[in-house]
Amino acid sequence: MDKRQKIEEAFERMEHCQIVSEYLRLNDSITEKKLAVRKNYVNLEPGEKPLFMVDTIRTGLVVTDRSLYYKCMKIKLLFRSISMFMSSRNMGKIALDDIHEISIGKPVFDMTTYCGHRFSINGQVVGTLILGGAYTFDENLVENLELLFKALV
Repeated sequence: MDKRQKIEEAFERMEHCQIVSEYLRLNDSITEKKLAVRKNYVNLEPGEKPLFMVDTIRTGLVVTDRSLYYKCMKIKLLFRSISMFMSSRNMGKIALDDIHEISIGKPVFDMTTYCGHRFSINGQVVGTLILGGAYTFDENLVENLELLFKALV
């Protein structure tokens, strides 16, 4: 079974359990307009089809039938607190076949402010992904991504 089929099965399980987050876009709900907003880190090749995306502000994740595109906040330690800088972002693209491990870690807070969740690819933390609204995260989105990431590896 290929990764696309595994992802589609994961979609069906999520929809059946009714735990699909409002911040997760699947297949046909990924519009050209949504992708255009992410043009600074998503550059689809001819024939490449988006499978799912995280539709939040400031960071992002788009998975296609060939690649994973991401934009994360870099983590900076200042004095005793963690700071995320808007101008300091990690962006990248990795082929699905090159992903051996992918995970969402624990949430990161600066005092009481939610700064995102640690995001790791192949054992390396690439930054934090904001998984929800401005001040809190969406537990369903975290669960959705954990299920989808299992289908990718």
